[in-house]
Amino acid sequence: LMHDPSSLFRFQEHDVYLPMMTLEELDGHKKGLSEVSRHVRQVSRSLDSLIEALPEASRHCLSDGIPLASIGHSDATGRLFFQTEPLAIEPIAGLATGKA
Repeated sequence: LMHDPSSLFRFQEHDVYLPMMTLEELDGHKKGLSEVSRHVRQVSRSLDSLIEALPEASRHCLSDGIPLASIGHSDATGRLFFQTEPLAIEPIAGLATGKA
């Protein structure tokens, strides 16, 4: 997403899951004038547009996912899911923690 802000819509019929750590990482790169910062701001606007495209009653409950095609990306027929609860899994030994 940081290098291709439209990549969210390139998974065709597949669903996309954004972990909280990814959202935090994106948020940390919004400021600045670099290309990465511009891409992150574009992703943020796309996420906002997807949520705004939902009916008002559905905005408080995102567990059903958000249709990716709802803002004009007709090839993206999957849904976007956000991590809304912590995962109860053990980290894999040897992998870095706290970084996306």
